Amino acid sequence: MNKTLLTTLIALNLTTTLVVRNDVPGAERIPSPSAQQVTTLTNKYFATLPKYKSGNLITQAEVTGLLKEISNQGWDVTPKDNAQLMKRILSDNDFLVKELNSSQQGRSFLHKIRNYPGGIDRLDKIAQMPKGKRDVHAMIYKIPDGDQWVKGMTTTQHGRRMGNSISRWQHDNFNKNTGRLYTLDQLLPELIKIVHIPRTSISPEFASQRKP
Repeated sequence: MNKTLLTTLIALNLTTTLVVRNDVPGAERIPSPSAQQVTTLTNKYFATLPKYKSGNLITQAEVTGLLKEISNQGWDVTPKDNAQLMKRILSDNDFLVKELNSSQQGRSFLHKIRNYPGGIDRLDKIAQMPKGKRDVHAMIYKIPDGDQWVKGMTTTQHGRRMGNSISRWQHDNFNKNTGRLYTLDQLLPELIKIVHIPRTSISPEFASQRKP
């Protein structure tokens, strides 16, 4: 093989496996931890939280703690990715967190609607409407089989038509998911995408520039 061509191919290969970081001079990013490693660490972390129960809605405080554990592991999430991730997580004081995490009845309702496509999203959107919080509370605690209302909205043609009607007067696509990450199952795939292992590699040239 032509020496010039071989050199070019090696260079191309290196550029596809290493991404130079712009925030730390001389640092480079090597491959991310495996999905299994991130999943194991995440599950172990949530298992230590006294208030977290499997299937609960996750909160910003919980995810902030998880990101600290990730950092302690020697892994990295960029500030930009961190900020974008946190925007998609419910605050600790969010209405849905209080309604669905705080009681056995709320958790039971949550475990039912999470199996419907976009079920939590629809409940979230209803809560944002005028008197929506009252209606959501009623579905959870007062209306028998209130989860069936959510099932109808997410799995039937009648539900979609109703969503389209709501969209017209709400000026929002009611049938479209919110993009929020409500549960651990939703968080994990997004987290796996953004966790990396940073490796500081200071070149001799850079080191000589730092010398007084």
